[in-house]
Amino acid sequence: IRFTDCQRVMVQGVTLQNSPKFHLTPNDCQDVIIDGVTVRCPWNAQNGDAIDIGTCQRVLIINNTIDCGDDGICMKGATGDEALRHKPCEDILITNNTVFHGHGGFVIGSEFSAGMYRIVVCDNTFSGTDTGLRFKSATGRGGKTGDIYCYNINMTDIKGEAIIFETSYADKAVSGTTGPAAGTKWVPEFKDIHIYNITCNGAKTGIKAKGAEGMIHDIDISNSTIFYTRTATDIDSTCDVKLRDVKL
Repeated sequence: IRFTDCQRVMVQGVTLQNSPKFHLTPNDCQDVIIDGVTVRCPWNAQNGDAIDIGTCQRVLIINNTIDCGDDGICMKGATGDEALRHKPCEDILITNNTVFHGHGGFVIGSEFSAGMYRIVVCDNTFSGTDTGLRFKSATGRGGKTGDIYCYNINMTDIKGEAIIFETSYADKAVSGTTGPAAGTKWVPEFKDIHIYNITCNGAKTGIKAKGAEGMIHDIDISNSTIFYTRTATDIDSTCDVKLRDVKL
């Protein structure tokens, strides 16, 4: 299901299953509510994203249950110069959702050149996802973030990282080819992101951040407990990620 250039959209109480690609994708919409929707598809459905929000404003995502092959709840913001034709994703509340399998519970990227601002992710459960909070991008498809808050999130049985920032993401198609070539424009800048009151009972890696100087900064993670099985933190020295009262 795809909505483009729509206002006052409500999707409520439906089940979406086994889409050949993304399941529910509002694009360039305003005043959107997605409430009580169930999305499910096989774990290996490539690009089987559940809910993708593309350059939308004033969005509520609440009471949804997701078990999918790719990202669970994902914010997308156009790629490179294409972003000049779009507004950013902004004023979004994501609450009381459950994501079972998926590449990420809550995700930004990989394309977010139009920007991501004023997003709150709270009181959600991620159980069995590949990663919990996932911030991914690459040069050529990056943008800026601001006023992003993620809190009161319970994670269990995370296969990879509970929290991950990556700025060298490659969008590989079935053929093995990748997305837009890297350049000097549209460099990702993940900043002003606040993560707290996170509980993760089982992840391979607690917190991971990989990016060049200036790409990942002013990130704070606090008042959280993460049980890991292999690595507590894997944070590049070029990344400004502050931890306070985090138990690993």
